[in-house]
Amino acid sequence: MRRADREALKNFITRDYDIMRLPYAAKDSRFPRRTVLFASVNPKWYLADAGINRRYWTVACTAINSYHDIDMQQLWAQLALDYKAGESYKMTSEEFALMKGINEEHQTLSAVKDMLYCTYDWAALTPYNTRWLTATEILREMDFKSPSKGEITECALEVRKLNGNEGKVRGGSRLLACPPKISKGLF
Repeated sequence: MRRADREALKNFITRDYDIMRLPYAAKDSRFPRRTVLFASVNPKWYLADAGINRRYWTVACTAINSYHDIDMQQLWAQLALDYKAGESYKMTSEEFALMKGINEEHQTLSAVKDMLYCTYDWAALTPYNTRWLTATEILREMDFKSPSKGEITECALEVRKLNGNEGKVRGGSRLLACPPKISKGLF
């Protein structure tokens, strides 16, 4: 999906109203949104946006029971009544943090992320073996010959996640704490 299409989809999802022309109406009418947008996907890693994906809430399902005994008309009527009484439908900060963590597990792995996990021993990062490198230097160590600005930014963000946000500035360069490379043994 092109970036412009992704942005248009995000804007549509976020909007809290819909505009439509009723039959025989002279102009468009604006209605509060009364829909729940959902989709199902098969692959585990489907969130391609590097952002926080706040518009998407991943809910893993192993089975769906469509023959339940819940009166759905009553359920939605109760939710509408709660909303009119002032109940918020938005997530609390704790719920949002939980959703963000779940969504991160479903982000697609890019070449940069994949190489970071395969090249460096992040579990071995200690103050004694830390190497201070720029994102460009890290990418070049991973055989990215001429990294793009997007790859450099993605690398810096991911390394900060992996190293506990360790970084410093020296001589105008932003340096990141980087562990030793994974040793390639004989086996």
